[in-house]
Amino acid sequence: MKKSAIHKKTTEHHTTKTVHESAKTAKPSLKKLFLVLGILLVIVLGIVWLVSDKGASTMDETIVAKVNGEKITSSEVDKLYAQAQQQGFPVNQSQVIDQLITKKVLIQEAKKQNIQIEEAAVDKYLTDLQALVGQPIDPLLEKMQLTKEEFRAQIKDQLMITQLLADKQQTAESISKEEIEAFYAANEEYFIAQEQVNASHILVKTEEEAKEVLQQLKDGEDFATVAKEKSIDPSAKANGGNLGFFGKGQMVPEFEKVAFALTVDEVSEPVKSQFGYHVIIVHEKKAAGKLSLEEAREDIQKFLIEDQNKKNIDLYVKDLLSKAKVERFTPKEEKE
Repeated sequence: MKKSAIHKKTTEHHTTKTVHESAKTAKPSLKKLFLVLGILLVIVLGIVWLVSDKGASTMDETIVAKVNGEKITSSEVDKLYAQAQQQGFPVNQSQVIDQLITKKVLIQEAKKQNIQIEEAAVDKYLTDLQALVGQPIDPLLEKMQLTKEEFRAQIKDQLMITQLLADKQQTAESISKEEIEAFYAANEEYFIAQEQVNASHILVKTEEEAKEVLQQLKDGEDFATVAKEKSIDPSAKANGGNLGFFGKGQMVPEFEKVAFALTVDEVSEPVKSQFGYHVIIVHEKKAAGKLSLEEAREDIQKFLIEDQNKKNIDLYVKDLLSKAKVERFTPKEEKE
C-alpha cells in the first residue's frame, strides 16, 4: 500500500504505485541515505546471494578466476549477471566477478575460523523470509533459476558471512551524543517533515466485502483483529493493517485523498483503488515542520551506525583480499 519515497514498487498483492515519479521539489530524506548506504554495501562487499555454485556442471565451465585455488566459472558469472539485470542492479560482468571473488574470500575466512551454520538456522531463515514476502518462495526461486537446495546453500553462505562480520558491527553506545548533534546541525535539509498520517487499512476484493467489514467495525469489532481475518494485504496478518506514518505522494491517489481527509479515529467508507476496496482508519496526524533533534535522534544514530559499519567492513574485506591469492583469466589464459 505504501510507496517508498525512494522507489515505488508494485506487486500483485501490495497496494503500491507502479511508476517512478520525478523528484519534483522533494527534500532528500534520511531514508534515502540509508538506501544509498545499503546499495554501496552490496556493491563494495559483493554480497549478492542469488547465485549458486552448484548445478554448473551442465553449463560453461570456463574458469574466469581463482581465489586461493578455488575456481570461479563463466556459468557462475553469467547466472549472477542475469539475476542482477533482472532485479535492476546496474552492474557489468567485471563487477560481478569482483563480487564472486569477494564472496569466495569471505567464505574461505569463515571456514578458516570454523564458523558452522546448523540446518535449523537455515530453516528459520526460510520461515522468516516467507513471512516477509507473504507468499510461497518456490515460484520466486523458479524465476531466479534456483532450486531450493541451491538456495539453502546460499543462505548458509550468507549466515556464515554474517557471523564472520558480526564483530565488525557498531553498537548504539559507540555513537556519541556530540556526533549526533553535529550531524543534525550539518544536515538540516534532511529533517524537514511534510504533513503525515498514521493509518491502518483493510483491503478486500469487492465492495460488498468492504461493506461487510465496515458493518463489523460499526458493531464494535476491533479494527486490527478484523484486518488480520479479512484483509488480502499479506502484511495485515502481522501488523493488523497498520501502515505507520506516511506523507503525501507515498500512497495511490484514491487512498491518499481519503486518508488525509479523515479525522483521528475516524473510519472511512469503502475506497476503491486498482487493488480492490479499502476501509481506512487514521490513528494519528503530524503537521508539516522541521523535526526536532530529539525526534530525529534515533534515525541519525541508526544512520551513523550503518555508515561506520560500512567503513569497518570495507576495510576488513580489503585486508582479506590483499592477503588472498587472486588470479583472473581471459579464455586463452584459463588454467586448471
